[in-house]
Amino acid sequence: MQGSSCRANSIIYAARAGVSTIDSTMFIAGADDLSSPQPCNVCKRVIINAGIKRVFILKDNKIFEYDVQRWVKENKKDPFSDINN
Repeated sequence: MQGSSCRANSIIYAARAGVSTIDSTMFIAGADDLSSPQPCNVCKRVIINAGIKRVFILKDNKIFEYDVQRWVKENKKDPFSDINN
């Protein structure tokens, strides 16, 4: 059985500690559970459902900034699809 990723875990621990993630910003700078800092589909849903507004992802020495709430409003199927470009 596989545990949750560090991205989902960080949101879970914030909730357990009583820290709100509503309107927050998440920074992702690589992870030991994946070869890429790109969130998996489950983590994408967790990020959106946690009310996080912005995500910064460090990949290949480049920083990608995403406005998650705008993606939700625009009904994009995969808000992280351009990370592979």
